[in-house]
Formats: sequence, structure tokens, C-alpha cells
Amino acid sequence: MFYAGAVYPLLVAVGGLAQLSRTARDVANRRWALGGMIATALVLVMIVNPVASARYTFGTVAFALAVFGERWRRG
Repeated sequence: MFYAGAVYPLLVAVGGLAQLSRTARDVANRRWALGGMIATALVLVMIVNPVASARYTFGTVAFALAVFGERWRRG
């Protein structure tokens, strides 16, 4: 329960920051959102690492981050 409470809100935050960085009109807001997205993704990967977590959890998070990254890149 605690693990899911730590992982999935961070995953949602990465998605929200990716959307914010795509839709922000100001360059400063885009940079802030991109920095937050990278920092949150790093914390998420540290929590859900392939050594300490189950493969399906790591795979779910890795796939979601890849999708967010691809959607952000296409912007």
C-alpha cells in the first residue's frame, strides 16, 4: 500500500508536468516543467529500480515514462 502510494502519484506528476511543458506559453514555465519532470522521473526510477521491485512494476513505470517522453518530444 505504501509502495503504491509512493510510485503512482509520482507517475501521474510526471505526466502532468509533461503536459504542462507542452502547453506552457512562456519559456520559463516550459523550463520549470521540464526540470520538474526530469527530477520527478529520477526520483521515480530510484524508487522503482529493477533490482528492488517486481518486474511488472518496473516495466509499467518504464513504459509509462517512455510514452510520456515520446509524447513530450513530439510536442
